[in-house]
Amino acid sequence: MPLPGYEDKVIYSWFDACIGYVSITACYTDQREKWWRNPDDVSLYQFIGKDNVVYHSVIFPATQLGTQDPWTKLYHLSTTDYLTYEGGKFSKGRVIGVFGDSAQKTGVPSDVWRFFLLSIRPETGHSEFTWDALISANNNLLLKNLGNFVSRVLKFVNSGHYDNIVPDWSAYHESAFEVFKEEVNVLLAQYIRDLDAVNLVHLLAALLGPYLPQTASRSTPNSARNHSRSQIAGMQTPSSRIMRSARRPICFAGLIRRERKNGAKCLAVTRQKCWRRKRL
Repeated sequence: MPLPGYEDKVIYSWFDACIGYVSITACYTDQREKWWRNPDDVSLYQFIGKDNVVYHSVIFPATQLGTQDPWTKLYHLSTTDYLTYEGGKFSKGRVIGVFGDSAQKTGVPSDVWRFFLLSIRPETGHSEFTWDALISANNNLLLKNLGNFVSRVLKFVNSGHYDNIVPDWSAYHESAFEVFKEEVNVLLAQYIRDLDAVNLVHLLAALLGPYLPQTASRSTPNSARNHSRSQIAGMQTPSSRIMRSARRPICFAGLIRRERKNGAKCLAVTRQKCWRRKRL
């Protein structure tokens, strides 16, 4: 960089790489100016690693200002620390880690990947990807907890009690139900705050709060919310009481297990038919 004191500074391709955001939008739609030249109606959120902060928060806005055109500029920058892999660093060159093509070959549905990667997003510090944590998140949080809840509710509605018709909840009155609604409203308010602040891990915890183990027995909404956050962040194993009751899991993804094939460890997805009465 030909400036005094910055002779050894190199910014590589990032000077014009950020401009590529605009050009790739033009490849997608001829309405790009409604997005990139509309600062009054569009808020630009960007999600990047911490090593690219200066390029997106200083250099890219500076190039926009230099044109003196009405560009949509950065509104919120959501950055992360590093995600490690099984105790080490991801490396494409050394083929260490799991990447898009290999994730697809596992047979694990993309929604499971989205849920798990969001739950371990390194928002406040480094976090680690492990296969055991992925398996636990799917089998325990998604299948046994959330899936079991959905399965029971749908089965109950489809039974002779309601004849496939969702009842009018406003006509139902019980003190325990009122407490539950208060707790859900607290979680909903927390979800909105986390959504506005782009705290994605806490946002996910607020969404799943009512369906996680032990939250129903908590006496206060705050304790339920805090427990749900720790459950998501730590990927803890559900209590034995919850695991014993999980006999009819809905088939969100299927049970993920480890098996050996040709001497190498791999993952296998055992898909369950919805509502099948089979203990895992």
